[in-house]
Amino acid sequence: MEPELGQRLPGLSAPAAELRQYARNKMRRFPAVWLGSIVYFAVSAGIAILQNTVSGQSAFLTAFIERFPPDRIAAGLPENAPEIIDALARTYIVPSGTLLALALSVVLGVVTTGFTWYLLRAARGETPRAMSIFAPFARAGSAAALYIIKTLLVSAGFLLLIAPGVFLVCRWSMAERIMYDHPEYGVFRCLRESAKVTRGRRARYFTLVLSFIGWALGSLAVSVFL
Repeated sequence: MEPELGQRLPGLSAPAAELRQYARNKMRRFPAVWLGSIVYFAVSAGIAILQNTVSGQSAFLTAFIERFPPDRIAAGLPENAPEIIDALARTYIVPSGTLLALALSVVLGVVTTGFTWYLLRAARGETPRAMSIFAPFARAGSAAALYIIKTLLVSAGFLLLIAPGVFLVCRWSMAERIMYDHPEYGVFRCLRESAKVTRGRRARYFTLVLSFIGWALGSLAVSVFL
C-alpha cells in the first residue's frame, strides 16, 4: 500500500521496500524534489570541475594518461616511472590551487547540508524551493564546522580500518538533520544527539543504505554519460 501524499516519512523500522516506495512517491508527486536535485547535482558538478581546474589535477591526469596509456600500464611501467610522475606533478599540480580546491570542498559540504535539509523538508510533506539548498550559508560557520569535523574524524576511521569509518558514518548520519531542527545546537551537540538517535539502529541504517545501492549506481551511470 502506497503512503499517502504528505504522510510523514516511515520510521527506520519500516521495511526497506516501503521506504523505497515512499521515496518514489515523493519524486513522482513533488516535482520540486527533482528540481532541487538537478540544482544540487549541477552545483556539485560545477564545483568539482572548478576544483580539478584550479588544482591542476585535470592537466596532471591528462599528461599522465598521455605518458602512460592503459596498454603501456598493462605491459608494465618503466623503472623511472616514479621520477616521471613526480616531474608531472611538479609541472601541473598547483599548491595554491590545491588549497583553493580544499576550500571548495568545504563549500560543497555546506551545499550538501542544504540538500539534506531540502530532502528532509520534502519528506515531511513541505514543498521547499530548489534554491533553499543554499539555506545553510545563513549559518555557514556551523555548517562548515560540522562538515570539516565529520570529514576529518570519519576519514581517520577509514584510514585506521574500514569498520570504524563505517561505524562513524552511521553514528553521525543524523547530525545535519538535528542541526536543521535545532539551530541553537553547536557542532558537538549535534554529533552527540545523532549518536543518541542512532543508538541501536546503526546496523539497520547501514543495511537500509545498502538497499538503495541500485539507485546510487543508476545516478552514477547517468552522471557519467551526461
